[in-house]
Amino acid sequence: MKNSIYYITDSANWVIREIGISLERHLKIHNFKMISNARFKFRGIKHYSTRYAAGKFIFKDPLAKRILTYFHGEDADIELLSKLRKNQNNIDIIHTSCKLTKYHLIKNGVADEKIKIIPIGIDVDQFKVASIEEKIRLREKLGIPSNSVVIGSFQKDGNGWNEGNEPKLCKGPDLFCDVVEKIHNENPVVVLLTGPARGYVKNRLIAAGIPFKHIYLENYQDIHKCFAVLDLYLVTSRLEGGPRAPMECMASGIPIISTKVGQTPELIEHGKDGYLVDIDKTDKMKDLVLSILSNDSIKNEFIKNGLEKVKAYDYQIIAKRYLDELYNPLMK
Repeated sequence: MKNSIYYITDSANWVIREIGISLERHLKIHNFKMISNARFKFRGIKHYSTRYAAGKFIFKDPLAKRILTYFHGEDADIELLSKLRKNQNNIDIIHTSCKLTKYHLIKNGVADEKIKIIPIGIDVDQFKVASIEEKIRLREKLGIPSNSVVIGSFQKDGNGWNEGNEPKLCKGPDLFCDVVEKIHNENPVVVLLTGPARGYVKNRLIAAGIPFKHIYLENYQDIHKCFAVLDLYLVTSRLEGGPRAPMECMASGIPIISTKVGQTPELIEHGKDGYLVDIDKTDKMKDLVLSILSNDSIKNEFIKNGLEKVKAYDYQIIAKRYLDELYNPLMK
């Protein structure tokens, strides 16, 4: 169909595919279809969901309009950025999720007028603030003492899809372990991990004598149960397009402390609904964690303000922005 929207993603069960699932749920009535390849000639709009498709735009597509999503990258991505820079005239819109990535693209030769910013969102109604009784029940199910301080980290931060013993440094697993070790020395904690390839973090926690639980969820829809177990969540990444975890924390009533990466500077108002920390400042992050653990008024303020803030990131709103700002302009 002429006005169909084809969101092209891979089959791996990770964030980019989950974004497509959420968009399809809200945009299905607008002929939005998630597909795994675009080798066939489609009329309508082809939306390539990852930056790795930058080399596919050598020629114009006479049948379709084309969008490329580029969530994050670094200047060291020389080959990828070269392809994007050379082929950008064959791309109708380059979509990203945050100002930091937009500045990175412009600095590397991508035209400002090509770029549209729409943040990553979440389905807010999949999350809720757990009662004390629910938190205790879920902790008991995992074998975590009810009175423990539980810190969460739910992202893939090892290279590859196996054990992940080699750290993916852009995700900051080394920084996460450094911070948790500093916290544990002053206030014992338990760490809850989800996601694949967490071997590096697990090995570091074992070496430091820090108890942890690692759960690999088959169904992302169950992630709300993991947030319900937590006291707080840490993002220690050096590079991100999102991440989604801060929004998921806000929707779950969990305090969030994050490095200044991706869309977090646009999401988190420091000291009002979370804390933002410069990358590599592990002592500062440790001090902020301890301030939350020792001050219920800070924690409660973050929870109250976060629950209100995250409403703007619900996919019911974000999907409409995709339609109004990306798709409809190309259908005219």
